Amino acid sequence: MHEYLDLAAETGYFDDPRILYDLTPAEIAITIAGKAARDRQQQQMENVRAGTVAAAIYNSLRQKRTDRVWTWKDIFPDTTPKQPQSPEEMKRRCKEIALIFGGTVTTHGAERREPRSDTESG
Repeated sequence: MHEYLDLAAETGYFDDPRILYDLTPAEIAITIAGKAARDRQQQQMENVRAGTVAAAIYNSLRQKRTDRVWTWKDIFPDTTPKQPQSPEEMKRRCKEIALIFGGTVTTHGAERREPRSDTESG
């Protein structure tokens, strides 16, 4: 547990690392995920601004009307690496999604959907 708390403190997302001892692991994970998403969004906004300026400069230097018009996406394409998932993680996510949409999951992982009473014709 102390290793987990040390890793959480190293993220820099907690102003006072002592607060970690008052939080559950789930609360720590949610906080880290939320702040990491905020950081990614902020980086994306900075890329959009810088890419827009660079594309505007490039577009102002076009010689012919047939020259390609650039956008910020040409300067900063979305190249964020996707986190690899283990088969167990994929199974867990599928079970969660099945449960969210009203399915049931058996002990062997098979999903079964129950007919909804409000959609039955009668």
